Parts: sequence; structure tokens; C-alpha cells
Amino acid sequence: MSEYKRVDDEAYDRLINEALEAPFEGWDFSFVRGRVVESQLRWDYRSIVQDYLDGAESALDMGTGGGEFLATLPRLPAQVYATEQYEPNVAVARARLEPLGIQVLYLEEETDPPFSRNVPLETGSIDVVLNRHESYTPAEVVRILRPGGAFVTQQVGSVDEVTLRQFFEQRSVRLGNWNLESAVLELERAGMTVEYADEHIGTTRFSDIGAVVFFLRAIPWLVEGFSVEKYGGQLRRLHARILARGYFESEMHRFVVVARRN
Repeated sequence: MSEYKRVDDEAYDRLINEALEAPFEGWDFSFVRGRVVESQLRWDYRSIVQDYLDGAESALDMGTGGGEFLATLPRLPAQVYATEQYEPNVAVARARLEPLGIQVLYLEEETDPPFSRNVPLETGSIDVVLNRHESYTPAEVVRILRPGGAFVTQQVGSVDEVTLRQFFEQRSVRLGNWNLESAVLELERAGMTVEYADEHIGTTRFSDIGAVVFFLRAIPWLVEGFSVEKYGGQLRRLHARILARGYFESEMHRFVVVARRN
């Protein structure tokens, strides 16, 4: 038993240290590829985006991160902009996107709603606004879009990672009301017509404790004040659970909406 504990402690320390030392910039989760696995969505965001970009003359990618997604699209309009609110990501995005002719705009990060309400683009200047997991203000999206322009967004809903959050916070997590129904209602009230909408609640599966730590480093708002020191007890218990079961599973909540400005 003592030998098992020693080896287990060694594995725990190694996984934790690797997760803390792994670099993270932009929105690059390659360090945990295959170790954090989300269930497959019913839709393909990339395909939807490309369908709407084809034939467009201008586009905006809101919350581009490090530009990872935008840079991989095979066909882009002649004029493309990207915004980013997390300041460390701006330099990463500019290094990746500006050689492609894409202008990256820094938006000062807001802590209270309405979010992304002052995008520095002219009224009615954009054919397609893309938004993957970024906050937005419907009225500002409508202002930016030309009449008939499209808004394509995939969002993270309120149910996302509830089990993971509750495990660390050791209490029930109060859920918000961010879901497909509320998003569609907001967009319609802002003067848009929804063309396509879908919602999916699946799972996120973590295969080791290092993957959990990296995930929480990358998404620090999930567990407020997360650190290995503060949550050492929960991390060790979670490590033991993963060893016993082979994984830890939590919720994944996503929804997608495509809407046009009237």
C-alpha cells in the first residue's frame, strides 16, 4: 500500500507540474488534446461559418482569441476584422492574422453587461459577424451589420461544467439563464430574424488531473480564485476518483444561432 501511495503521489505531482508549466496563449488547447474530450455537437460551426462567408465582401470575428479558428478558414472575404478583449491575446492574434490581411482590434475588457457594446466599426459596414464563445450586445451586432447581413454565433450555455464547478466549490452552483431560448429572444427583439438555431447538452470528459488543472488555468472564470494551493484537497480527491473510474465527467452546454438583420 505504501508503495502504491508513493507512485500515486509521484504521478499526481508530475501531472500537476506539467499542467502548471505548460504554456497557454491565445485559445490553444493542444496540450490537453485527447485528454479533455467534449461530446460531438449536432452541427458543424466551421461549415456553417464558411457557407455564410462565401459570397460576403466583409466579415468580423468577435473574440478571436489568438486567431486560431479564423486563420484556418480556407476562404475569407476581401475585408476581415477581428476583435479581442483579453489583452495578452491581442499580440498573438495580430502575429497570426495580420499577415493574412486581417485587422485585429482591441476592445477594453468589460466586467459588467452589456458586453462588447462599442465595436470600432462603421454602422452597416459588415456582411457577416462571427462569434464563437464571446459575449455580445445584440443592438451593437445589428448596428454593425448591413441590412440583410448575417450573425453566426456559437455560445456556451449556463449549464456548462456545473458538476466540475460544484466539485471544487463544494456547494450548489447557481445557474444563469443563458440558453438558446433567451439568446433567440434577445436577437429577435433587437430586430433580427433567426434562420437556424440548435442546442446541445453533452459531456466533457477529463482523463487525468493535469488536464483538469490546465483547463481551469485556461478558463479561470469557471472556478473563482482557482489555484493548486487553494484547492489542493479537492484536486487530490479528484485525482483518486479519476484513477478509480478512468475519467471525470461534467456537462458541456452549447447552442448555435444564425440570424439576419432585417
